[in-house]
Amino acid sequence: MKISFLMPAYNKEPYIAESIKSFIDQNHRNKELIIINDKSNDGTADICNYFIKQYRNIHYYENEKNMGVAYCRNLAREYATGDIMCVLDADDIAYIQRAAIVNKFFTKHKGIDIMYGAAHIVDIRSKVLDTRRPDNFSIVREKVDNQIVHSTVAFRNSVNVKYRESE
Repeated sequence: MKISFLMPAYNKEPYIAESIKSFIDQNHRNKELIIINDKSNDGTADICNYFIKQYRNIHYYENEKNMGVAYCRNLAREYATGDIMCVLDADDIAYIQRAAIVNKFFTKHKGIDIMYGAAHIVDIRSKVLDTRRPDNFSIVREKVDNQIVHSTVAFRNSVNVKYRESE
């Protein structure tokens, strides 16, 4: 299966290179990264342009004006060609086996369309502040204490996932 990573980016110059490298280092070969630059006014575009010159599976688009993170996620989804979509924000680092784990999960569980996983919450120096581990999903519990780390979410492209944009 092809895995598409969706990356909205707005003024993420301090973080985006490491985030992109975490995509490049994935041990799953059939992958692409879709970056939507939401009219950043820092060095985000320069960093992205450096990577797109070296990697054919990194695709980069710039908005003409700032549209917001939900718009960028939806736009990245439109450009993505993978069977599976993985959220990877520009200040997140993906575990090296993330795409392989996601691929294996969705191959094995054909009736499941969305998943999430464990994550370390870290500070700017990569010091682990907290660890979130998946538990049996409960909508009641999620409304009280959301334990889903958005950057671990993956879903089948066939599912109509759309982020709610501001009006």
